[in-house]
Amino acid sequence: MKQIQGIIKSNYKIADHIYLMTIKAPEICKTARPGNFILISLGTTYDPLLRRPMSISNVKGDHLCILYQVVGRGTARMSQFKVDDEVNLIGPLGNGFNTDNSGSSLLIGGGIGVAPLIFLYEGLLKKGRQARFIVGMKANELDDILAGFSNDIEIARENSPNDGPKLVTDLLAPILKENKIDNIYCCGPEQMYVAIKRICADYTDIFIQISLDRHMACGVGACMGCVVPVRKKGRKESVNLRACVEGPIFDLEEVILDA
Repeated sequence: MKQIQGIIKSNYKIADHIYLMTIKAPEICKTARPGNFILISLGTTYDPLLRRPMSISNVKGDHLCILYQVVGRGTARMSQFKVDDEVNLIGPLGNGFNTDNSGSSLLIGGGIGVAPLIFLYEGLLKKGRQARFIVGMKANELDDILAGFSNDIEIARENSPNDGPKLVTDLLAPILKENKIDNIYCCGPEQMYVAIKRICADYTDIFIQISLDRHMACGVGACMGCVVPVRKKGRKESVNLRACVEGPIFDLEEVILDA
């Protein structure tokens, strides 16, 4: 983890409320891995006060790629950053996805949750690993980002015709029936994780990891504001783990989700 001054190299709107930012940050790029995030300062003002945690959606040489959605004052402020602006960063943070397991992998992204999976997908393909990517979105808001990948990406759209898949989980069950999947990596809303856990209940040999989105204040484990209830294998009692340190990546079977 380092605190550095990064330089904005691009920051542009790719769809309604969705932006892609690239930041020159060689010190962070050297050690970043899929699933990590950064804390980005919003400038010299104290309103908003807190840094914003942002998933690293890719690394291109010395440049971080940050895919983000404007949902409040903080991300609205980010959307106003200009080329050559300096921005204070802390990172890389978090534990990252565990890709030690061999075999085929399925990546499942819900909406803006595709952000950390892009980095993971490219990394798996570079290692020669078999990977498949399915994505759910409202319409076509992420088409430009996903167009740069192979045709292996399958998309479910909420506005699709009656005979088309509307949710990314609509694609999951047929894939599991027709293919041997060893690993699943997910990022999206918690309702999606609940559905994935239900669909995968009969496939107990699949290793499943999820990226959990939590409001973060400090981002380094001190404030305990982003804890996640987890029940480890063989344990009756649950423990609270910090999403910013022990996470944001967790094993799906261990996380206690709201049904």
